[in-house]
Amino acid sequence: MPQEKSYFAIRLPHGWWLFGLDLALEDDIDMCQYSYFARIAEERLGPGDQVVLVQHCPSWLVDWFWGRCQGSNLRQLVRGPLRGRARLQLAEATAWHHA
Repeated sequence: MPQEKSYFAIRLPHGWWLFGLDLALEDDIDMCQYSYFARIAEERLGPGDQVVLVQHCPSWLVDWFWGRCQGSNLRQLVRGPLRGRARLQLAEATAWHHA
């Protein structure tokens, strides 16, 4: 199937969701992604549902290395619409590179 977006949300069994993030070159999600994931969190996630965040690189290591905080849009999504339901953050460590 042709890919329409570079990010996605998939409902998994037992009240879990997988949010595939595209941090692009900014190490943050853009406002279109924020709106997409916020809408899913507010309209489709149940009260006990949990979310796994998946991204292409471990931004927490990049942030630690450069001495900064995770992207503000992603941080707002986790603290706002997800309200503590983001339980795990995964990344592809072998793809980690930053100029």
